[in-house]
Amino acid sequence: MKQPFHIELPDDWEDQSVYAYQGPEEDGIPHRLVLTIDREGVPRDVVDYARPRLEAAAAALPSSETLLEEPFEHPSGADAYMAVIRWYDPQGRARVQKYYYLVADRVGYTFSATFSKRTLKTIGRQVDAIVESFRPGETE
Repeated sequence: MKQPFHIELPDDWEDQSVYAYQGPEEDGIPHRLVLTIDREGVPRDVVDYARPRLEAAAAALPSSETLLEEPFEHPSGADAYMAVIRWYDPQGRARVQKYYYLVADRVGYTFSATFSKRTLKTIGRQVDAIVESFRPGETE
């Protein structure tokens, strides 16, 4: 997808793009996949990139518990790491936050999405496929 605009930034500004993709609403959750791109100061190792971001995310989620944290093979060949955190919304409902971290050519990519336990098994599969379709550095 070609960017629908052009913008010129001064040299001392950096692009910290965030993209949000809207999915269906189910179980009271408006499902979104958020992609954040980091272009400055990204370590070579994906674990070094993921850990501080994951720790900050877990600290921000009420009563959170990390359920899964592991490297995974991304089809693009980018170094990849995944984490799943369970937390509780203000109404006390369990939610699952899934994070995918990729590092390619010293650019970091963080995908995040929120699910219910049920939608993790349905919409979560769609989100996995979207993340797997991602190709760093490629444009149409």
